[in-house]
Amino acid sequence: SCSSDDDKAIASGDGSFVEFSLDGEDVAITKRNTDFIANENCDRIYATISHISDDQTLRFRMEFELMGTGHIDNIRFVEYSDNNRNYNTVNFQPAETFSINNFSYDAATKQLYFDFDGDLYDIDDQGQKKHISGKFQYYSANSVECGFFQRHVTADDGSMHFTRWVVNTSADWVLYQFYSDNGYLMRIYSDTDIRNVSPGTYDLASGDNVRIELYKYIGETKATPLQPLYSNEWEFYDCTGTITVNSQNLQPFPHTTGTFSFQATDANGNIIFENLSGTFEM
Repeated sequence: SCSSDDDKAIASGDGSFVEFSLDGEDVAITKRNTDFIANENCDRIYATISHISDDQTLRFRMEFELMGTGHIDNIRFVEYSDNNRNYNTVNFQPAETFSINNFSYDAATKQLYFDFDGDLYDIDDQGQKKHISGKFQYYSANSVECGFFQRHVTADDGSMHFTRWVVNTSADWVLYQFYSDNGYLMRIYSDTDIRNVSPGTYDLASGDNVRIELYKYIGETKATPLQPLYSNEWEFYDCTGTITVNSQNLQPFPHTTGTFSFQATDANGNIIFENLSGTFEM
């Protein structure tokens, strides 16, 4: 079939376009019925597609929150034309049911491209889902200056990409939690803020003031507005090895860098990772 530039929603004549398919049916994308935009902030890419069909029967908004590497933090689809139904990537393992492929982002030129394909689940009815696919190209992504230091854990294992982090504190410890897009949770404990820990190597098995725990999500596939941590939905892996604090830095914001290397075994003594190594900045 033939298509014109207008059919691909060319933005400002610069080559930007969106292609979109919903449950196997192509959605007619034109300048007059679709808006889309993208920006970069704090090592993350935010992209949005808003669409109203010419006959008003389909109205939706789709939001992508991706890492600067293209890995998924969260994707949301709101179908206004169907009682404002909300569909999301699944809890804790979004890459298991949705994929971002051929991702590229040039920070100098602000050019963004990615293919998307997968299932999003109704947050109120887990039995309902939407299959969504398409292409997104944007040639003038806005870049917003980050006002804080982004915490990162990077594992050398090629399948584990950490996309979200949470920090919890108490009077006795600080807990740094990092979630991967394929269902792993790495916890780094410290008896003080990590920026107060002296550079050096710490043995995870010795009870030192810095240690690591690793978990794998084994719960059901679901997408819920809140994502509480239930112990029966996570498999614990015992970690033996080391964590090294390399440096304490003041610029651009106070932060700590280091590495880790450990073996992870399950409750039956089976080795899950012989040597899981990587780096952190936090």
